[in-house]
Order: sequence, then C-alpha cells, then structure tokens
Amino acid sequence: MKTEELKNLVDKHIAAIEGGTMTPERMVALYGNIDRQEALDEIDRERLAAAIEQTLRSQAPRQATKLFGPKDEEARQMLQLLWDQVEQEFDLTGNHHRNGVKIGGAMINGTLHLDVYLSYRNGAKETASINVRQLDAASDRFIEVRKSLVGGEVIYERSYSIAQYRPAFDDFREQLSSVL
Repeated sequence: MKTEELKNLVDKHIAAIEGGTMTPERMVALYGNIDRQEALDEIDRERLAAAIEQTLRSQAPRQATKLFGPKDEEARQMLQLLWDQVEQEFDLTGNHHRNGVKIGGAMINGTLHLDVYLSYRNGAKETASINVRQLDAASDRFIEVRKSLVGGEVIYERSYSIAQYRPAFDDFREQLSSVL
C-alpha cells in the first residue's frame, strides 16, 4: 500500500472512531493490527492509538483498561512520586487523613472521569490537597491545589495544566507547610 493511500486509510479510521461508527470490538481489533502494519509511520500509529483509547475510555471502559491499563495509572504514579518526596521533606505523622494517593469521590460517583489526590489534614481540620483531574475522556487532565477547612470552605485554590506539574508541586508544598 502506498504511503498516501495508507494515510487516507488512517484518516478514514480515525473519522469512523471519532464519529461513533466503529464498534468497540472493531477498535480493539484495529489496535491489535497497528503494530503489524510496517508501512505505518510512528505519528499515524500514535494518532490511531490515541483515538482508540479516548473513545474506548468513554464507550467501553473495561476494554480500554485491558488494552491501556487503568485510566488513573499515570496520575497515581505522578502523585506517588510527589508523596515520596514530601515524606522526606516534612513530618507527616500528624496527618488525620490517610497517607498516600487516594481516589476522589468525584471519580467514584462518575462526576469526573479522573480524580486522584494527596491530602494532609491537621488537628485544626485544615486540609492541603493536590488533585489530578479530568472532566471526561476527551478533555485534558489538570492539577488542582487547594487549602480548605473540613466542611468545604475553600481558603485557597489554583489550577495548573499537567505540563505545569513542577509549579503545582511547589504550590502544594507551600500549602502543606502552612497546615503542618
């Protein structure tokens, strides 16, 4: 197959995936064939895989998890790295909330596609938290840093793109140090 024909075929498949005319079963089969097509360049492989993953995450979450792993895996790894660093920097023994990465209620109840977080709550019921969130499978992930009181009163809140994770991590450290 010629390169131009192959690119047209890739575009046709992506249009079918995004347009909702390709079944989840067909997407799984197509994903299995991506690596077998030697004439397919890396960019088109990635475009196809991304379209399949995004659509399967919405339409067939179990199949998406089988192919791509848990939707929160990258976010959990990112926050676990931060938690490991924070444990070395601060004394967290007074945490009145479970230590480590947790699944947010908004992900559990389906309000958000992705919601994983770290938090620290002191005895005065002040909480510092950092969440990695995603509204739906098609939206971009973002980071939210908060300082709040138990009961919901937000004292501080700021959002960052995933690309701005370093300033977000620094902001979390600052909010954490203010509640320790």
